[in-house]
Amino acid sequence: MKNVFCGNIQGTFQDETSYMMMTEESLAALNNKLIINGVTEKNFRPSIMIKGTPGPFAEDLWDYIRIGDKEDTGIFKTARPCIRLTDNIL
Repeated sequence: MKNVFCGNIQGTFQDETSYMMMTEESLAALNNKLIINGVTEKNFRPSIMIKGTPGPFAEDLWDYIRIGDKEDTGIFKTARPCIRLTDNIL
């Protein structure tokens, strides 16, 4: 599979990309900070939910993510942390 990325990648939606990903570890860390637990991934509606990262908010440091372990699987370029979440919650 040939990896080709444009220098000026445009997202489909106004908040940067047409997908949103988060990790179960980040969700757990958020729930630990809240007075009342019970926030789930349904509150954020991520397109991609990841589990098994070394710690919370690891996804903030990723440049690319590959879904699957084969060479011809999808590769996503990360844009930035979701502004709806970081500005209002954390």
